[in-house]
Amino acid sequence: MSDSIKDRITTDFGKVKTQGGTRATRIGEIVREAASQAITELKAGSGEIGTIAKDTFSSISNNLNEPGQESTEEPTSRGSKTVNLFTTLKNRLVVELKSRLITLDATLTSRYGDRYQAVKQRVEKLADQYNNAIANAEAQGSDPLQQKQTEFETKVGEAGTSVARKELQIRQQLKDLLQTAAAKL
Repeated sequence: MSDSIKDRITTDFGKVKTQGGTRATRIGEIVREAASQAITELKAGSGEIGTIAKDTFSSISNNLNEPGQESTEEPTSRGSKTVNLFTTLKNRLVVELKSRLITLDATLTSRYGDRYQAVKQRVEKLADQYNNAIANAEAQGSDPLQQKQTEFETKVGEAGTSVARKELQIRQQLKDLLQTAAAKL
């Protein structure tokens, strides 16, 4: 009789182990598939954005090649004429880029709606965090990459320790459960 209960416990434990492994495998497959789909969407989106960016830059280039308004002031030297030309080009380029960015933003909003807005907000948030991290690092005189790497290593170490403790707890609980079951036989 005691052998059948032990066999049953061993069989049940084997089933639990197998089902847990199968579930972990399925979860892993789901995560891999989701990551694959996200990468595919990013690649497709970056291709579309690249096309829009190319159109934007070619339009800017065409606009810059058109004859523009000349300054009414007579430059006194070659250097001031060059500075004046670059200032004019810079101003035209800034206006054109702002216009194109507004158009690009409207196009992406109409095509992707809430998804684009969510990504846009996330990128803006990340840019703010990056700028704050750079400012803090410069104020402290330290390397932000090295700090983040150290923080990451610490977090991974803590996670590993936590997992090891949990594993020991589970093993001990399982051992106690098996001993209790065996004692009742």
